[in-house]
Amino acid sequence: MAPSNTDLRQYRFSGGILSTTPASQSVTTFLNRGANTVVSANGNADAIVWAETKDAKSAMGLHAYDANDLSHELWNNYMGTNVLYPGVRFATPVVVDDKVIAAGKNDVFIYGLTH
Repeated sequence: MAPSNTDLRQYRFSGGILSTTPASQSVTTFLNRGANTVVSANGNADAIVWAETKDAKSAMGLHAYDANDLSHELWNNYMGTNVLYPGVRFATPVVVDDKVIAAGKNDVFIYGLTH
């Protein structure tokens, strides 16, 4: 059984063997069995791990982490006033055309830069 509360962890392969200790991990602890993640990148550069989670108040959260160092959170929807509410368990963000799409129970949220 998966732990109820956990952080996001990155493990590395070396010589075909997966490390047993994390190379990096997030400061954020995710409730309700963690977060669903997807990675976006510009080729081999600028990789971002997007994590969508449901918190204790049933709100949906969307977080962006530097894929090379998960302790560096780049952005989350709680930084402003936009909270995805109510949350959906097991929702996974989708990245397409420079936008991140996150699903709430009754809404779809689209994040991206304006041009």
